[in-house]
Amino acid sequence: MLQATQKLQLRGKLGGHRMRRKLQKKVEKFDARLEAAVKSDKPGPMHRLRIAAKQLRYTCELLENAVEAAPPLLAELTPLQESLGELHDADVRVELLRRHGRKALLREEQEVRARLARLVEKELGRWQARGVSRAAQ
Repeated sequence: MLQATQKLQLRGKLGGHRMRRKLQKKVEKFDARLEAAVKSDKPGPMHRLRIAAKQLRYTCELLENAVEAAPPLLAELTPLQESLGELHDADVRVELLRRHGRKALLREEQEVRARLARLVEKELGRWQARGVSRAAQ
């Protein structure tokens, strides 16, 4: 995405150097969080990736009309962010059930969380294999 922004004939304040730099920082942060989440499907790295995806998505939405690379990345980010949100919800439920000693419900929720984690891992693997955020650079 970053390389694409360097080549564009950008117009207006949103197409300026500061916004390109902001987008670059968001992509770099997202990529770092993606690397960490691929290495570990634990709640912490996944939650940090979810936040980075949300921040990158908001930046892409802001730049959608000023940067040609933003709309395709936005289309990819939306389902990823939704999947990460579902996984985060499951993580919160697991923790609540663990805290309240609801063992039977906890096992069920852990199974749901494991299924969601596998789906998210596949999606993250696709992002890495296709270099989705880097392809937009």
